[in-house]
Amino acid sequence: MTKIRILSFGNIKSYALKDLTNYYQKLVSKYSMLELVVCKDPGERKISSTDFQKIGYTVVLSDQGQSFDTLKFKEFIVDRFNQEGQITFLIGNAYGLDESALKQADLVLSLSPMTLNHELTFIILLEQLYRILNLHAGGKYHK
Repeated sequence: MTKIRILSFGNIKSYALKDLTNYYQKLVSKYSMLELVVCKDPGERKISSTDFQKIGYTVVLSDQGQSFDTLKFKEFIVDRFNQEGQITFLIGNAYGLDESALKQADLVLSLSPMTLNHELTFIILLEQLYRILNLHAGGKYHK
């Protein structure tokens, strides 16, 4: 079975957003093993490459990254799973990611050209992962 690992800095504080996270976590877990790792937030500085351990193919989320539509994102994820078996996603803190963290990535991915806080980024990523995994399995979630 494939594995998705999501690294995030700082806990989700809103109960409503925690509920959404749990909801999409259950949905994604139907199609892939899912590991959610909350790392200690280093505080008032950007995340650097020393703040996380790179495991497998690593995708760093940034508003400066490459963007995909849903079908291209599905193709990308399926291709990565076929080659690697696992993917690690990294979501920065409120201060973002420094150049060393971006260079550590195999891909820098943008979910939006707008800046999103880490809590919303987390939920949007989980929803998109569910969408593409369901689509790949022949499900009807993506219309």
